[in-house]
Amino acid sequence: MSGLGYTHPVWGHGLDHGELEVAHDRLSEADRQWGSPLAMHVQALVRAELVDGDRHDIGVGVLEQLFVGPHRPTGLSGLMDPVA
Repeated sequence: MSGLGYTHPVWGHGLDHGELEVAHDRLSEADRQWGSPLAMHVQALVRAELVDGDRHDIGVGVLEQLFVGPHRPTGLSGLMDPVA
C-alpha cells in the first residue's frame, strides 16, 4: 500500500509532485520483512468462496490487511513492532 502513499517517504498522502509525476517501487525480499513500514499495510488479490446452507458463491476480491499489535501469535505489541 506504500504506492498509495501509506508510510511512503516520498509519495505520502497529500504531497504535491507537480502536474504529472509517476513512479513505482520495487521492494526486495529484505525490504518486505517484518518491521518495514513499507510492508505493514498490504492488499492481496484473493479468490473467495461462501457456503451458507444451499447457497454457494465464488468471487474475486481484494483483502486489505494492516498489522497492528498486540497480536500474541506473532509477538506484535504495537504498530511499528517487528515480530519477536
